[in-house]
Order: sequence, then C-alpha cells, then structure tokens
Amino acid sequence: MLDWLGPVLVFLVLLVASLTGGANTAMSTQLFALSVAAILAIVFIDPKFRAAYHRLPKLNIIFLGSGLVACVLFIQFAPIMICMPKPQPWARPDMVTIDPGWTLRGITGFFSAIGLLVLGAIFAADRDSRKAIITLFGLFFMIVVGAAAVEFFVLLSQPSNLAVTIPNRLNGAFVSANTMASLLIIGGISSLGYFFNEFNSNGGRFRTPAASLAIAVAVCCLLGLIGTQSKAGLFVAGIILSIFLMFIPRWNRGTTLFFLVLGWLAIWAAVMYGDAFGFPVRQSDVNQSIFNRIPEWNGALSLFGSRPCLGWGGGTFSLALNPIQPPPTQSVTLVAATPHNFILLILSETGLLGALAWLVLAYACGRLLMRAIMQAEDHGPLLFSITLGLAAVLAHNLVDYSLAVPLLAGFFCLTLGFAIGLGGRPKSRDVKDQLTLIPIEEVRRSLSRRTDD
Repeated sequence: MLDWLGPVLVFLVLLVASLTGGANTAMSTQLFALSVAAILAIVFIDPKFRAAYHRLPKLNIIFLGSGLVACVLFIQFAPIMICMPKPQPWARPDMVTIDPGWTLRGITGFFSAIGLLVLGAIFAADRDSRKAIITLFGLFFMIVVGAAAVEFFVLLSQPSNLAVTIPNRLNGAFVSANTMASLLIIGGISSLGYFFNEFNSNGGRFRTPAASLAIAVAVCCLLGLIGTQSKAGLFVAGIILSIFLMFIPRWNRGTTLFFLVLGWLAIWAAVMYGDAFGFPVRQSDVNQSIFNRIPEWNGALSLFGSRPCLGWGGGTFSLALNPIQPPPTQSVTLVAATPHNFILLILSETGLLGALAWLVLAYACGRLLMRAIMQAEDHGPLLFSITLGLAAVLAHNLVDYSLAVPLLAGFFCLTLGFAIGLGGRPKSRDVKDQLTLIPIEEVRRSLSRRTDD
C-alpha cells in the first residue's frame, strides 16, 4: 500500500514547500521538518520498507556524521566561552549562539534533510517505490517550472516601471532565482541520465514512454534554468552537460557533438536575442558579480577569525555580520543573509569544530555514493548524472547560498539518498560467487553413471 503513498507524501511536501517560498521561514521550516518526520515514521511501519532499509549499505557513518553536526549545533546553546574575544554588547553572554531561535531553525532544517536522505535511500532500494519516485520526480519539476513560468509571464504583462532596471527572472516563489537554478540543475541532469538508462536498456532504441518523459523534463529544466538567468548556474550546468555527454557510454560521438552545440546555442540565443521576445536578460558582468561578493566573503572571514572554535551560532550569519559590515559601496543589500559560499558559512556559524563534523558527514556521503557508482550495473548513467548534478550544486554554492534554503537542502539530500540506495543491491558477480544448490536430477544422473561403470 505504501509503495506509492510514501513517495507521494514526500513529493507533496516538497511541492507545497516549493510553492510557498522553500520552507525558508522559522514556522515553515518546523512544519517541513515535522512533515518529513511523520512520513519517515509511516514508512517504517511497513515491513516491506523495513526490509528495503536492511538491504541498504550500512548508513552508520552517515548517522555518525549527522550526530556530530547536531552535537555542535546543540553545544551552541551552552555557555562555553572559549576561543572568543571580549564579549560584544550586542551578543548574548549566556550561550554561544547569538540567537537560539535561528539556531533551532537550523537544527530542524538539518534533521529534515537527513530524514529525506534516508527516505530517498529506502525508496531506491524498493523496486515499486523506485518507479514511483522517478515518475513523481518528473511531475514535480513540470509543476514547479510551470508555476514559475505563469508568475513570470504575469509580471511581464504588467506595466513596466521605468524606475526599476532589474529584469524579471524565473524564480517562482523561491527566495531567489539562484535557488531555483540549483534545483533545476539537479532535475535536468538527472532526467537526462535516466533517459540514457532507458536508451541503453533498449539497445539504443528510443521507444519507451519513460524515456520520452525524461527528455521532456530535461528540456523543461533547461528552459527554466535559462529563465532564472543565473550566471553561475548556467556556467556550471554547461560544464556538467558537456562532461556527461562526453563520458556517457554507448552513445554516438557525432550525436553527442550535436547535443552539445544545440545546448550552447540555446543559451547563446537566449542571452543575445531574449529582449526581442520580451525576455530581458541580465548583463553578464562576471567582475561585478565577484566584486559584490567580496564584502560578504571578508565579513565571513572576520567572523570566523573572532570565534574560530564554535562560531556565532547556526543560522545567525546575518545577525552577527550586521554590526561589523561596512556600508555597501555597490548595489548590494545592507545585511547579507549568507556569505554566498557554503564553506565560509559553515566556518563562520559553527567554527572549526563544526567544519570537522561536516567533513565527517561529507566523507560518509561521498564514500557511499562512490560505492553506489562502483556497484552500478543497470543504473550507471543515472548515478553518474546524479553525481554530476550534486557536484554542480556544490560548485554553484561556492558563489551562492541555495543550500541554505531548507527545501533545496532537503531535495539535495533526497537525491543523494536515492543514488546511495541504488547501489545497495549486490553486484551480479557477487551473486554468481555464492554457493548454489545442485539440482537433484544431476545428482541422480551422476550416481547412475557411477553404477553403470
């Protein structure tokens, strides 16, 4: 009964979060985490899913890394004043974190992401739920891009405001278009990988409806990514698309070149001729983009230097930066929400202790993901594409902050867990190496031959 119920509930929660801002407020983050916890409890009621969980590779090291990260965040509620400068008049003197409410929000968001990782792994280990997840995955991206496109064209139809020079971007209800860009990178490249799985399994014939749906979702995500006008997102997407098409097995190199040229031409045409179709495009000033982020990076380094051990508290970057951030000299906000770099965010909010805990968790996830890729037989292109997509989002977050949004972090972990779960089944050669029973007829024939002799 839960073959489809569990995946449907997961994607329903993700869809609601995507249409309401990405679970980015304190209340919505808590509701998001409670929903994930409830689904996890429902899933473990079913013996079939419990059996699927036991077929997975051991997740103990992931649980260890998650526990370490959680311990660091909980320690920040304690009055441990080590590795700190003279107490600031605006900071709390009774605990490490300067805002327990925002740190609690960070803890709930973190646990919701880990819960989705476990759910993704369980669904991948169960054949029926795996089909449900793949179908709902495509439907989710169709709805998200469609809803964002409707809102985008509604904005275009309204009278233009000459005082506003910022072009409209495809961001839907997300906190920023860059957040949506990260989400679409995962969706687009994963759908393309699933298409190649179907293509290869059918001997190079493009026949199955699932392959058609996968291509439709990939194209939808590409168009949506162009609409977000995220410069970093388009850059990393172009790189991973090129890597994927050049290394994918059983694929004609001439067709590969065709798709590469077609993809780059689509991006070039959108940038050059978007205005002619009522689609204003942002100016691609890379130097300006980097220059706008330097104050935030310097601010994060200053925060880390002043509290190198435990940081200022999970989720408190903007509050801690406010008193020390200089006035903006360009078109940047007065207070940055994050440093536009996930490594600097970890260092400034949780210090070296938190960075070590996150490193253990990252090692655990990377180790199991590599194991899944090595174990892959029928799902090689899909696992390869998911890995590229996750790596691209991490690269994107070196200059952005989409992983700080609970929905994107949760979807990232759901996809990661799905990839880990696909590698949970043993290799066929491992099965061949196992002892097999000899048919009784063969034993009788052998005994008869010996008797005749």
